[in-house]
Amino acid sequence: MGYTSVAVYSLLDASGRLTDGNEAWRKAQNAKAPDRRPVAFLTSDAVRSEDIEAATMAAADVTIIVADAGAATSGRASADLAAVLWQSFPAVAALLSKSAGNAGAVVFSATGFETATCETTESGDRVTAAIAAVIRHGGTVRAVLMPGDSETPLSTHPAELAPGTPHPFPRWLKTTIQDFDIKKGLGGLNSVPDSVAVRAGLLLWHDDLDASHERSQSIEGEGLNRAGDYWHAIMHRRERDYGNSKYWFRRVGRHPVFESLATRVTRNAKDAGEVVERLASRLVPNGHWDPFAFVDAGQADEGASDAATTLFLRRLQADEMLLLLWQTCLDARDSD
Repeated sequence: MGYTSVAVYSLLDASGRLTDGNEAWRKAQNAKAPDRRPVAFLTSDAVRSEDIEAATMAAADVTIIVADAGAATSGRASADLAAVLWQSFPAVAALLSKSAGNAGAVVFSATGFETATCETTESGDRVTAAIAAVIRHGGTVRAVLMPGDSETPLSTHPAELAPGTPHPFPRWLKTTIQDFDIKKGLGGLNSVPDSVAVRAGLLLWHDDLDASHERSQSIEGEGLNRAGDYWHAIMHRRERDYGNSKYWFRRVGRHPVFESLATRVTRNAKDAGEVVERLASRLVPNGHWDPFAFVDAGQADEGASDAATTLFLRRLQADEMLLLLWQTCLDARDSD
């Protein structure tokens, strides 16, 4: 590629498909980052050489060039909401995926690369584990979002409404979520209860209901907007304890994300069919989000066979969790 100031390793095969990052990582480690150059791992052919060169100028231990914000979450989030989190809280956004996916490129400074090479991982993508290691050790994370299409695609692989069996959760990722310095990750900290809620939200995003429950329950009634209670309510909804979920939503009351959620319902229901449109009208009576109606919809969907309705609800749940995670980060950083 002709790079002089950065060592670049592609994670793409001859067909442009993403390959396992472990081999590329070993090559970079064996090269021992010659002359302490930054090290970049290319995860999308949409990234140009000048993008990588520019990223090496950033005062950060790791810079993530995001060519596709939705793909960077392994397709579990809508691209526009993921982009907002990447722009506002990149260290948190980086913990949304178990794999680097087709994010774009990951650029480690010489210091960041050295920090990451001290870590080992038992499974999963080595490059993503390295990002987590930098975050866990208090390193700085920066995100650069490349201009995207005018369309903002919906999530392609949203999480299940009620995960029966927890999906594999790499130890390095769970450890990072539990232990990383929230103050550094958010760029400030003014509300400890909301920082606990950030961890509860990340754990729930990865379907670790028990660990999320432990944290949200520990901050009952606390936080600027009772974020812990909101995560608590979602957790019970996802474990199919619908009555308990409604109890915690009553504790939450009105929440700042409700207005945005009402807008998402209309957007997500567009062109989804008459059944989904009727459901959407029940979720936003008089234009206002009704969390209790969403609990009822999830319960009614249990065992149902309407694929369009299930996908609509799963996408809406992903939107709800991303909006809530962003608001929780704001509350933790800016709360009086």
